[in-house]
Amino acid sequence: MDLGEHILNESYAKKVIENEESQNFVPLDAIDELARDEKIPWYEDIYNFFRWRLPYKIECAWDNIFVRWERGKNGYAHSDVWNFNNYLAEIISNGSEELARISHGRPLCVDKEEEWTAILMKISKGFALLNEEERGFEPLTEEEEKQFSEAFELLKEWFEYLWD
Repeated sequence: MDLGEHILNESYAKKVIENEESQNFVPLDAIDELARDEKIPWYEDIYNFFRWRLPYKIECAWDNIFVRWERGKNGYAHSDVWNFNNYLAEIISNGSEELARISHGRPLCVDKEEEWTAILMKISKGFALLNEEERGFEPLTEEEEKQFSEAFELLKEWFEYLWD
């Protein structure tokens, strides 16, 4: 049971108000204990689902549909622009990895298919380092910075050959 369900429960809300009126502070640990004392009837769970959760899920689904439509129309969505560097790094990383996996050819100036695959994988791994969700917003280390710089230089050098 989450806090939102407890707030909807009137008897729980009364306990919190009584504690506030008596100038007693309710620590966060005690909120769960207060909530466990109250049994919510089955029909309140159903009411809460239709009143709060279902509309939220519908709103999230609509947002997801809208974002996909925007990406299809423009190539990016409004929400992608909020963190555009991460969005582009993810697109470049995933795209070059996929290109290395399914590649049916290579530029004429590259001698072997394995060389081309290695170049694409270096680009992919270098740009994957910029994924803030995986690294937790930590700055790149010196080694990672060097790896990203190499990937960026390879991207600049081979940009016009990123086709299949």
